[in-house]
Amino acid sequence: MSDGEMVTFANARLDEDEAWFTDGAALADDPVAEDLCQRLLREVAFKRAILALHMPQPFWGNNPPPVRDQTPENVVSWYCECQCPDGVIEGMYPCGEARLLVSVYSGHPDYRAGWKP
Repeated sequence: MSDGEMVTFANARLDEDEAWFTDGAALADDPVAEDLCQRLLREVAFKRAILALHMPQPFWGNNPPPVRDQTPENVVSWYCECQCPDGVIEGMYPCGEARLLVSVYSGHPDYRAGWKP
């Protein structure tokens, strides 16, 4: 599994947060509430940037198939580039950073226990 499901889950939660904070900023008559919504919108953008740095990458094995055969079903495992600092894969996706990012949504019914840091 690529845990693309975790990325999809994270993006859906960030979309919800962004919509909620945008609506809250538009409805707020209180400057403090508006400032808070703006800060939280910046936080959503920051989380998206972190997630983009920690996306699953396919590992095709020591003898990768020709490019035409590099399909999801031929992937040996998935990793994050942060888990491959010296060209040697040191872990499988999701990496610790991605798990931490998604863990803020652990109360959501679609959050999976296997994503815990």
